[in-house]
Amino acid sequence: MKNKYSKWLLVVVICMGVAIGGYWNYSSIAIGGTSDNGMWKANYKKNSDETVGGWIGHLQQKSGGKVKIKEVTFIDNGKIVVEH
Repeated sequence: MKNKYSKWLLVVVICMGVAIGGYWNYSSIAIGGTSDNGMWKANYKKNSDETVGGWIGHLQQKSGGKVKIKEVTFIDNGKIVVEH
């Protein structure tokens, strides 16, 4: 009898762990998108480490060719926020 209940408890604990992990992963504040020509993919995510603060950005090249980046511009609601 004890063995039957321990199996169900284990299943419930695993399901709760998966649910909490999924919620934590997908509930974070993030902005993402792809360039108009499909060459670049960007992800901008709020940093979960409160001691560091701010946001973390990732830029990934989707095409296989070699490129040289000349400028990076962050635009928020049509207004340039940062330009490098």
